[in-house]
Amino acid sequence: MRRTTLSLLAAALLSSTASAQIAQEDAKALKRGAERRALRQQLGIHHVGCSYTVTQVDIPAGVTGTGFMERIQVMTPCGFNPGGPDLPLIVAWNGYGLSAASFFNGMSDIPDEASARGWLVVAVTGLDDKSFGAPLAQKNVEAAIDHVIANYPVDEDRIYGVGWSAGGGAIAAFGARHLDPAAPMFAAIATNAGAYDLVDTYNNDTSPGMTTQTIMENAALFGGPPSGATLWNYLSSESLDHDPILDVESEATSQMRNLRNVPIYHVYSSDDTIGYLPDQSLVFSTYLAFAGAPITTQVFSGLVDPHDWLLFDAKTTLDFLQAHTAERAPDAFEVNADRDATFYWADVTQRTAQAFSPLACSVDDVTNHLDVLSLENVLELTLRPPAASFDPNVNFTLTVETADVGATTVRIEGVTDAPTYLLDYDVLYFDANWTHDDVNDVLTIVLYGPLTHEFSVRYDDYAATLTGDANVTAGNVAHLQWSGSTPSQPTLLLIGFEQGVVDLSAIDPNDDRNVLIGFSIPPVFLFGALDGAGQGSLDVFLPASLQGTKLRTQLLTYPGGATLIDEISPRHDVTID
Repeated sequence: MRRTTLSLLAAALLSSTASAQIAQEDAKALKRGAERRALRQQLGIHHVGCSYTVTQVDIPAGVTGTGFMERIQVMTPCGFNPGGPDLPLIVAWNGYGLSAASFFNGMSDIPDEASARGWLVVAVTGLDDKSFGAPLAQKNVEAAIDHVIANYPVDEDRIYGVGWSAGGGAIAAFGARHLDPAAPMFAAIATNAGAYDLVDTYNNDTSPGMTTQTIMENAALFGGPPSGATLWNYLSSESLDHDPILDVESEATSQMRNLRNVPIYHVYSSDDTIGYLPDQSLVFSTYLAFAGAPITTQVFSGLVDPHDWLLFDAKTTLDFLQAHTAERAPDAFEVNADRDATFYWADVTQRTAQAFSPLACSVDDVTNHLDVLSLENVLELTLRPPAASFDPNVNFTLTVETADVGATTVRIEGVTDAPTYLLDYDVLYFDANWTHDDVNDVLTIVLYGPLTHEFSVRYDDYAATLTGDANVTAGNVAHLQWSGSTPSQPTLLLIGFEQGVVDLSAIDPNDDRNVLIGFSIPPVFLFGALDGAGQGSLDVFLPASLQGTKLRTQLLTYPGGATLIDEISPRHDVTID
């Protein structure tokens, strides 16, 4: 029933004739494109050598998963060899009311330039030619890219997004939402006069009749005006949330930060005939430039056709794209996650759906430090930091800054051995709040907020062993056993009642290890020696007065070679029932 309803909605969208300004301007560009194509053909300069080939493909609704089929046009270049090497792929998203096929009618020189370089091009519909990159439209484009990768030799490190007008905004938003290194992602984007802020676009379209507003409110697109429950459909489908009064980007409710690592070639005309697009374009470029993003912006003025595909010079555009390959694991990134998904090397599970989850992750290979900052609305976070810049198998530090109330679970993959212990602000972090999975090599830390945690994850060399009873009833004896590497070596057995951190560098500057028994309640120091087999044992009587406490014990041997203390055992705790 639902799919039948959606199909009817799609038919209504495809048959509607918008009188909105943006539709009128894009239609003019379509006409200009046809005229330019005819002129090139008349002059015999449409192709050099041979022609590219365009193939229409209809991806069934059952494959897209949206209830709508996706019509795409796949361009293979002159001399295409399906068995040849993998080729760069341009994903082209056309303007409002323009079909995927119209991209090849002369509106743009990009197909010719792509063919000359031996590149593939797929022009997408995005559910409907008036969809503005709505949620279902983006899913259709996912299916389109998957289809091309499955059926053509695509270099997945060189997939580029190119869009104009409504398609320019849609391609930028698609790039911001698709940053999973295990899935197709854009190596770079070229965007021309995009509708980056869909709320602002909606609010600026007041044409009579079948307006763009009416189309955007369709249940197959955004489901209503940008307010209340349907506001989220707009926010999660755009890159920019533009404040038209302050003329700035509202960072907390946008996905602009997601684009900070994506190279972007951005063009627009300051006197664009669609009056609100220059404002959006200016905020778009200003924000990214101020954030240090790899964006190149070219602003035109005084053009005969100020809203046109040809603001892109094809050679300049493809030269820019060609210089970039996909950055799948940057040392630093920031995102506003809009759903449970993977962004670079972070898997995000949200605490609340239909809300943004900001986070900023970075690694420092000099200090072996991992930062997870600005964390909010994140229930679980799994991290796979780039191995070239971070080693989780030696001592490292971790800062986690969360604004959430309650527990947040952070997992770090690639941790082959269990750490000896964790410190949080030089205080021993409770063992119950972290675990190590030695099968999957994952360190899991449960932390609580709102708070900033400063963890030191330690792999101290604890070579000696100390074992014994885990639970003893008060009034009975606890049995302890230990061993070391050197028979008859002197030992020091510490027996205390609190966990803590005592830095051995205080007595030996060459030793950066820690003893994990607190000294505010003075522990007992028992001197002894290993036997001829390198072992020892002790029975400790636990009086009734100690019921409900824990006995904490740790063994040290001495002297060492480079350090005064030789071997240290892990701390062994005995619960006194």
